[in-house]
Amino acid sequence: MKSGVPQTLGAKIRALRIERGLTQGELTRGEITAGLISQIESDRVAPSFRVIQLLAEQLGIQPHELITDVESRNLQLQILKEARDYLHVKKGEIALALLQQLASSQSRYISDAELYLEMAYAKQLIGQFDEALDLYATVEHEALLQSDAVTLADCMTRQGDLYMQLGKLPLALYSYKKALHFLQMQPNATFLEVYNLRKNISILLYRAGNIKQALHFAESSLSDLQADEHAEQLAETYTMLSVLYAGLTQRDSALYYAKAAISQYESLNLTIEALDASLNYAMILRELGDCEAALAFLIPVLAHYYDWGIREGLAQVWLERGDCECALQQYDDASRSLERAVALLAPNTIDYAQSLLLQGKIAAATGSFAKAVKAYDEALTILENQERHVTSIQILQALEQIYMELGEPKKALKSRERALALTAKTEQTRLIMSTIA
Repeated sequence: MKSGVPQTLGAKIRALRIERGLTQGELTRGEITAGLISQIESDRVAPSFRVIQLLAEQLGIQPHELITDVESRNLQLQILKEARDYLHVKKGEIALALLQQLASSQSRYISDAELYLEMAYAKQLIGQFDEALDLYATVEHEALLQSDAVTLADCMTRQGDLYMQLGKLPLALYSYKKALHFLQMQPNATFLEVYNLRKNISILLYRAGNIKQALHFAESSLSDLQADEHAEQLAETYTMLSVLYAGLTQRDSALYYAKAAISQYESLNLTIEALDASLNYAMILRELGDCEAALAFLIPVLAHYYDWGIREGLAQVWLERGDCECALQQYDDASRSLERAVALLAPNTIDYAQSLLLQGKIAAATGSFAKAVKAYDEALTILENQERHVTSIQILQALEQIYMELGEPKKALKSRERALALTAKTEQTRLIMSTIA
């Protein structure tokens, strides 16, 4: 390009176009119209990287010849911001296309670690899990070489999220613990970043059956929370503590924290969250054996979910009602509640598996063993795919009893063997996570 060409991007494009004897109309291509070229040449519009690539091709030059270093850096930062915006709303394919444009740039002003971290998350969103894990490993290595605690904390947190999604609980816990370590090395780390990691660790430990260790992390979070500064997190922690104490069958503590969560959300005028906390209270009542009280408590909760039109909440309330009614041997009522729940549920989800579990319970209790077996088998497929072993074990134990009732000892034995194998796997996971924690 001639040294006399003006330095703004629009002026460069105009000078090159005139130098080559082209009109604005002759540069049009795809989304590039003559009107857009006019706006770009007058510097009224900043072109995207894609438009710059197309214009450079039409002008017979490389994109990096068209823009200055400063312009290139600003453009790359703009593309990175756009990609992150798409990642924030879970649009992984669009974000990945933008990030791949950055990766192909000859002169890149964004570090490999920063770029690959976002590319890994994009691949995670579109289901390319192995490639995402490879990229996370690359980012971790680069960040360790640079002693970059900020990137390491982000990378390990996202690895933990992915392992959690894949049901690899020990690896998820290890990643979260490492993330917490790197986060606490940072002088500017926020309290909420630390809180969120502790919360994730507590949830993981609870899922693996390490309830006492989960309780330790939840109580640590509670002791650090300030009522005036972290009111919503306080309510969230109350809910977590209620579930953990229920798991330890400590009735008074479980109900105390469940009520505290409702009150806290109501004081913040967080109506939907207060409804969810109310549903949690009813679930704890049922788990502690007080199904009649749970049913009574669910009546206004159901009405409020209807008022707000929240399908997921409605489905969960109907499932909870059905469980209570089944436990009280009100099988016709339980069947009606189940029908209403199923109508609101998406297939192949954990909630749908719970509906199949309830269907199996009702069928077994009313002597429809073939129907119970079918429902239990469908539930097992979903639960085992998502590594939900505790509920799977309960179903296999129920199937063993059904097959014994049907006089099929071989099938009963097979169900028992599967339950024992899963129990061993669950116990192994629990022990590994106990060591990591």
